[in-house]
Amino acid sequence: MMKTLVALLDEAIQVDEILENAGKYLAHIPKPGDSSDKKNETLGEHLNLVVANARRICELHGLNEVVERLVGQLVKQLNFDKKEAAADWVAMLFSNTIIFHDFGKVNEYFQVDRMKNDDAFFKGVAPEIFTPRYGHSELGGYIFSVYHLEKIEDLDMPDEDRSKLAALTLLFSNTILLHHSPKLKQPGERVLRSQFIKYQRQIEKYLRLYKGFPKPAISTFCFDNIKTIVKEFEDNKAGFALFALLRLNFSLLTAADYMATWHYGYEMEMQTERHWGVLGSPLRTALIHAARTAKEYNALAYKNFEDKNYRLRHPLSPNGDNLNLLRTEMTVEVLQQLERHHEQRLFYLEAPTGGGKTNLSLLAVVELLRSDPGLNKVFYVFPFTTLIT
Repeated sequence: MMKTLVALLDEAIQVDEILENAGKYLAHIPKPGDSSDKKNETLGEHLNLVVANARRICELHGLNEVVERLVGQLVKQLNFDKKEAAADWVAMLFSNTIIFHDFGKVNEYFQVDRMKNDDAFFKGVAPEIFTPRYGHSELGGYIFSVYHLEKIEDLDMPDEDRSKLAALTLLFSNTILLHHSPKLKQPGERVLRSQFIKYQRQIEKYLRLYKGFPKPAISTFCFDNIKTIVKEFEDNKAGFALFALLRLNFSLLTAADYMATWHYGYEMEMQTERHWGVLGSPLRTALIHAARTAKEYNALAYKNFEDKNYRLRHPLSPNGDNLNLLRTEMTVEVLQQLERHHEQRLFYLEAPTGGGKTNLSLLAVVELLRSDPGLNKVFYVFPFTTLIT
C-alpha cells in the first residue's frame, strides 16, 4: 500500500545530516530594521520549517487522500506494468520536491551575494555558471533530478516503466525550477530549456557536497536525450491526473515555503483559522448560529423546517405576502433536501430573479458545514460583479 504524503514527509532526508558543513549554509538573513539580536536562518532550519508546514497543510486540507487518488489514476492512465512500485515512486517524487527544493542554495554565489555570508568557507574564485550567478532553483532542480534518476536503475521493473518514471522525474523537477515564480509554466517546455541541462557537467561538483549522493550516469543520458524522453512521454497522453498532480505539487511547495519564510521574517507561528485557510470550530459554530438567528426570515424558515407538521403551501397569487412566503418555503425545501441527501457532493439550486438564491446558497453552505465536520473551507464564487457591488 502506498505511503501517505504525511508519512513520506515524516521520513524526509535531513539536510543537516547529509550536507557537508551544513551549518555554514544560510537560507535567510535579517532584513533592514529587524532587531540586532535576530539570528541568521540556516538551510537546515528553513527546510525543517517548510516540511512541517507542508505536513500541516496536508492534514488540514485532506491532501493525503487527494494525492493517493491522483497517483492511482496516473499510474493507471500510463499503463505501468508494476503499478504499486510506480505509485510509490510518484508519491516519493511529490514529497521530495518539498524536501529538495532549496538544496541549490549551496551555490557559493547565493551564499555570498544574497546571504552576505562572509564565512571563509566561501572565499575564493568560482566560475559563474548560472544567470543570475546566485540562482539556486536551477541547481536545486539538477540535484533533485540526478538523485532520483540514478535510483531508477535499481527498481525491479521493465525498461518501459523506468523510462516513464524518468520522464516524470524531470517533469516534477519543474516545481523546483519555478518555486519562486508567480505561476507554473508548461512543465515539459520549461525543463527542456533549463540551465541545468546546459551546464550539467560544470555543476556536477555540487553533488559531492551531499554525502552518499550518486554520481551522474543514467541521469547524464537522460539530460542528453531529454527532448526524446519528454516527447515519447507526451505521446502517452497522461491526462488530467498528471496535470492536477503537478499543479498541486507546485501549490503545496510554494505555500509551505512562503509560510516558512513568513515565520522567520516576522517571528510568528501560523494560527489555524487566520493563516491556514480553514474553518476552525469557533468560526464554524458562529456561522451556524448566525444562519439561524441573524435574519428573521431565516429564523422563521428554520422554525418551519424543524416543525414536522409543517406543510409547503406553494402560493400562486402574485403579491408581496406570497413572495415572502415563497422565499420561506424555498428555504425550508433547501434544508429538507440537504437533510435527505447530505452524503451527496453536488447540488443544483434554481429559483427566479429575486427568489433569494444568494441567501439560499449561503444557508446550504452552513448546513453542509454543520452536517459534515470534515468540511473546513468554502469557496463562494459570484457569477456577476453586480452581485458583489
